[in-house]
Amino acid sequence: MELSDLEKRMITRLTKRQQFLVRWRWVGLIGSLVYAVVGLCGIVFSLHFLSGQETTREVIVPCIFAAALGLFVLGVVLVAYLLLNWNGDCQTRLLLRLIEDSQNDG
Repeated sequence: MELSDLEKRMITRLTKRQQFLVRWRWVGLIGSLVYAVVGLCGIVFSLHFLSGQETTREVIVPCIFAAALGLFVLGVVLVAYLLLNWNGDCQTRLLLRLIEDSQNDG
C-alpha cells in the first residue's frame, strides 16, 4: 500500500502524539494529584476558617472555598483522563499498528 506525503505526515504526527502522552503521563499524573491535594487542603482550611468569629470570614471563605473546589475538581478530572488514556488513545494505537503491519506485509 502506497501512502501519499500527506498521509505519511499524518502518521508521523499521530506517532509523535502517542509518544508524547506515554512519555509525560507520570508528570501529568503527579501534577493532577497535586491539584487534587491542594484543593482538598484548601477546602479543609476554609471549613476550619469558618469556625472563627472574625468579620472578614464572610468574604475570604467563599473565595478560598471556590478556588479550592475548582482545583480539586480539575485534579480529579485530569487524573481520570490520564488513567483512561494511560497508554495513549486506543483507536490511534490500533490504526498505527494496522498501518505498520500493512507496510511490513507489502
